[in-house]
Amino acid sequence: MPWRNRVLWILFAISSIPLALMFNSVIIQTQASTDCLIVFAGESFLHGAYGSLPGAGDDMPMMSKFVDSEATLREISKSVSGPTSPQRWERLGLDECVDRYGQRNSVLANYRHAIMVLGYANGSSAQAGWPVAQVRRRFNDEKIENYRSVVNHVWMARPLVRTDSPVGKDNTLALSTDLTAAILMPPSSVKGVDLEMGLLTMDPTMINEPYRSMRAEYCLSERIEIPCRVEVENTLLLAVCVMCGFKTLLCVVVLIIYGGKAESPLATTGDTIESFIVQPDPHTNGVCSLSRVDLASTSKVQDRVSWGSMAMAKQWKTLRRGAGQAVPISVWVFSYILIGCSLIVLTVLSSLATQNTELNASQFGHDPEDQQLLRDKGLTLIPAMLLANTPQLVLSMCYMVYNGLFTRMLAEFEWASFSVRAKPLRTSNGRGQQRSSYRLQLPYRFSIPLIVVSWLLHWLYSNAIYVSIYEGHRWYAPYPHFDLSEGLQFSVVATVVSLAVSIFIAVLPIGLAWVKLPGDMVVAGGNSMVISAACHVVTPSMVTDDEGSEREEKTGIDREGPEALVMGRLKWGEIPTPMQMLSGKPTNHLAFGSEHQDITKPVEGRWYASSAGFRS
Repeated sequence: MPWRNRVLWILFAISSIPLALMFNSVIIQTQASTDCLIVFAGESFLHGAYGSLPGAGDDMPMMSKFVDSEATLREISKSVSGPTSPQRWERLGLDECVDRYGQRNSVLANYRHAIMVLGYANGSSAQAGWPVAQVRRRFNDEKIENYRSVVNHVWMARPLVRTDSPVGKDNTLALSTDLTAAILMPPSSVKGVDLEMGLLTMDPTMINEPYRSMRAEYCLSERIEIPCRVEVENTLLLAVCVMCGFKTLLCVVVLIIYGGKAESPLATTGDTIESFIVQPDPHTNGVCSLSRVDLASTSKVQDRVSWGSMAMAKQWKTLRRGAGQAVPISVWVFSYILIGCSLIVLTVLSSLATQNTELNASQFGHDPEDQQLLRDKGLTLIPAMLLANTPQLVLSMCYMVYNGLFTRMLAEFEWASFSVRAKPLRTSNGRGQQRSSYRLQLPYRFSIPLIVVSWLLHWLYSNAIYVSIYEGHRWYAPYPHFDLSEGLQFSVVATVVSLAVSIFIAVLPIGLAWVKLPGDMVVAGGNSMVISAACHVVTPSMVTDDEGSEREEKTGIDREGPEALVMGRLKWGEIPTPMQMLSGKPTNHLAFGSEHQDITKPVEGRWYASSAGFRS
């Protein structure tokens, strides 16, 4: 390949890397994420009974540090006891409630506050509320002595901060993302928590009997809808535009350099066959049965070139020729090293993902409940986008070699079909009976599914790991937003599905490789030397004996030679010519010929070579 072509290919490849890494993230979505308040209250609180903070079983000096906590509690009470309560508040069992609020592995985007309805450990309810004077043995602050006569229907409350933001960021107290840790945070009056059973064990030095053991029966979870925002990342958009402009410039350069040249491009198999028939290569004369397998067994280039200096008879062997023989072993190895390494990495990631999260607990695609990745490492937006799109780049590289395997094998099917029946050449610019090319190498029945497969895998990978941006909202009314959190999330379901689909698709070329090629023809594998060796045609005008002249008169083929031949219907096989002697062996000739030349398939055990009596 000329150095200029190499430079252009390298520039095209390099300019594709930024597009693969950035194009998918030019448009970004910002979702809402919120802190929440977990209220432990009696059943009566759900019907509008009085509640205040701190609760009856809480340590008041701790809760008194929170601003707007009373206003928030009043809003919660009004909402849960109002007419829209069934639509806004979802009733959950204890297990579901703990999954949503207790473990805190996911982002709260569609839910906010929760009310855990308490009763006593013996199973009785707390409909009447809790007289503070009866509940508390002592108070840490003399200022709350006037609360002794209060009957509070709220036992306690704990705010939880967003899981997508560093714990305690911009908060007065070192709040927690974990419900158990928040409940036990000193100077809490709770000394033990069992969320699975819903049990709260109170400090006996602070709480009287029978209030030292409380049980959560169920909870209500508040549904919220905060509109998301869609934005354009200007830095990435600029980079994408620059790369697209650079690619356009490269295309213009290619048109300027090659567009004005008179020679036809060898874009299809038919173009190559036509070129070698019209202008045969003398270096391949005499080796008409040459195949790619022969070249693979010859390591030295000079040995291959030396074939042109002699006619080499070869005995034909009818073998089972599979499509995979068209692809060199080195190409198979390189392609599946790249594809295999990618699958190994994806398998390891899927294994790690399923160890941390159960498959049925994960959501497919972009979902706040998906696992978070590197959010606490200070990862900024653009590095996060580049990291999330790295699988897209690797996938594009794998698709290039994957498409190359199909291209080589399907081109071989087209090549081998010339040994089955006479057919016109498929060329870039059809002449005569030739077919104008509607594609390069892949038929639509293969190219369209491959494009769909590429789109499907890119879509799956973009849902497996992705950039998430959350706009944080406080837990207290009026719920102001205060910062943006940027990071990565991954979907366990999408990762496992991506792995399964990738493995299935990766083995398809191996299946195609075992499919038998049609007819009985030398394997070319797109090698120009093999194609050239098969294109030393013998037209009736080249025949020097009476038999050839008589055949020309019967068929009506003119004497214009190869130029006229390539515009008709061609078939490859044994040409009916006078037998020649080479190295003491009677030999025949294999080549392309007209549909009128009674071409037959090669005969097992017969010797074939170019015939010296014909011009080629």
